[in-house]
Amino acid sequence: MKRRARLPVLLFLTTYAALTIPFALWPSQSLFLGILTLALYCVLAAVLAIEIAELVLAFLWAPYSLAQCSGMPARHKVAVAMTVCDDGDAESLSHLFKLTGAGYDTFVLDDSVERVELSAWCDGHVRHLWRSHRRGAKAGNLNHWLAHFGGCYEFLVVMDADSIITISTMDTLLRTAEHPDNAQVAIFQSKIQPRSDRQSVFGRGLSAGVRARARVLERVHSPLGLLLSFGHNQLLRLEPIRRLGGFPEFLSCEDTALSLLLAVAGWRTELVDVWSCDGDPQDVRSFNRRTIRWARQTVEVFRYGWHEVPLRLKLLMSWHLMAHASPLVGIVLLGFSLWCGPAATGDVAAFVAASLTLRVGSHSMDLPCGAACCS
Repeated sequence: MKRRARLPVLLFLTTYAALTIPFALWPSQSLFLGILTLALYCVLAAVLAIEIAELVLAFLWAPYSLAQCSGMPARHKVAVAMTVCDDGDAESLSHLFKLTGAGYDTFVLDDSVERVELSAWCDGHVRHLWRSHRRGAKAGNLNHWLAHFGGCYEFLVVMDADSIITISTMDTLLRTAEHPDNAQVAIFQSKIQPRSDRQSVFGRGLSAGVRARARVLERVHSPLGLLLSFGHNQLLRLEPIRRLGGFPEFLSCEDTALSLLLAVAGWRTELVDVWSCDGDPQDVRSFNRRTIRWARQTVEVFRYGWHEVPLRLKLLMSWHLMAHASPLVGIVLLGFSLWCGPAATGDVAAFVAASLTLRVGSHSMDLPCGAACCS
């Protein structure tokens, strides 16, 4: 692991230096403004350097795969739980019923204000658990199931209200979890692609990058141990979760908290090479709401120390925080560039060329705000 991590670190540092050194050498009208813009740009450059390094490594490295058992999996060991909170979906419920027919025990964990009405063909086959309160949010909903039914199963598959998982995907997740080589894996995460039904033009645009991102996850993040739970469309090993006392309710992002707590206890999160589906935002408003929620939850994680969490996951959380902050940083830098940036694009190219070749800058460069190059 340590030897393989050298290439990503070297690639990141090289890219980061190439992005930041020319900017650091650009003359500024004041020391304060120069330090401020450089600090903001360094954050943005770190995000870009990481993404560039991920892209390069995704083409250089082979995919990381987990061993699987052969034969028919023991479906009776698994419970399938769909969490619902005023967002029941008929199509997802129909696929849940198909899993029931294949021998999987299925549950609808309902936190809705009014109970979700199951279709006639689901009623009596899919167990419906409704809470009259929302204490603990999604983690509380899962803990409610764990207290009543958790002792009957070895594994739990968690689905959101809009999730769709096929029988073949379920079987592959279970075969992977049953293999002895994966005994220290607590979370088996499937790849997730957007549902194809009812997609808008905006939704189709978002889905265009899903498979490319999955390639990065399986070829870069998996080998480096940089995976966190997605929170749904995954198979969980219940034994380590019981040892933790259940799903963590002290954070709204219970999936991230669970991943970090399991990592402290020596358990791993792994990506399995199977696909499932869920719903993606279909308009800008929904996308912004989801992004803001993810950003708020990431900031919430940093309220806690996590002193015993492995360093690689601490760095991953820092990267998530920077990625969420990068749009705001970019807007601020755009404002600075319009206020006191170079008068023409050619000025930047001329200055960078002079800096990299250690030549004396040209006096004819039109630098704004009274800035001047040294001769």
